[in-house]
Amino acid sequence: MGATAPPPTGPLTLLFLLLAPPSPPQFAGESHHINDDLQQLARAVAQEDLPADVAEDVRQQVDTAGLLAALIAQVEGAIRFLASTEPGDVESAMLLQDFVLAQLQVSAPQWEGASVEAVRRGVRLCHLEALNRQLQDQAMGKGSWTEEVGSHYKVPLPEAEAAALEAAAFVNAAGLREHLKYFMVDAKPPSGEDLGMWLSFRYDYDDLPDGSPHPEMADCDNFPRGLQMKHLFAAHEALGRR
Repeated sequence: MGATAPPPTGPLTLLFLLLAPPSPPQFAGESHHINDDLQQLARAVAQEDLPADVAEDVRQQVDTAGLLAALIAQVEGAIRFLASTEPGDVESAMLLQDFVLAQLQVSAPQWEGASVEAVRRGVRLCHLEALNRQLQDQAMGKGSWTEEVGSHYKVPLPEAEAAALEAAAFVNAAGLREHLKYFMVDAKPPSGEDLGMWLSFRYDYDDLPDGSPHPEMADCDNFPRGLQMKHLFAAHEALGRR
């Protein structure tokens, strides 16, 4: 018998290894080194939150376990690849679909079968971390993060304050919006009689859960004077429409 030929090597083999999905498909961050890859992804490609309408459309359209598993595999494949790149190698605003088809060379039928319209049209490389987090939460049966936000943050903005917020200029609206989201989910307001007073305060640097300043938070100075803690959800949604 002749000698067994060695396995093929080269760029295509490396690309296959990078893109090969876990077998069997795994959920909820179980994929090998995914947390490390997410850290490297944020270093290579600036990340921001999914637009609220895109996030909701993805949640509605990914409606089977098989589709969810296939999409997670594609998203994690893109994350693994991008984690090995350097800042500036790719444009953060590039559509995930364009990246998957052109750069990762996934076939159009395979991508079509593993994605949904909301992902194909609305998800960019800057949304990968947020999309991955949402899909993992969906795999574990968790609802939208908005369900974790207390009603005390969901008081509508007065009309004048809403108009002022719409007209205000922000250096990093996406970064500020991200901070508002995590604040509403993570910060524990006081109870009892102190709650009403606390909700009437303006949101400011000192209100961050970790107590540390962030460059994006300078935008808080541009909030209307009448925007209070109880209006944070409305402010988050308004920033997402910009």
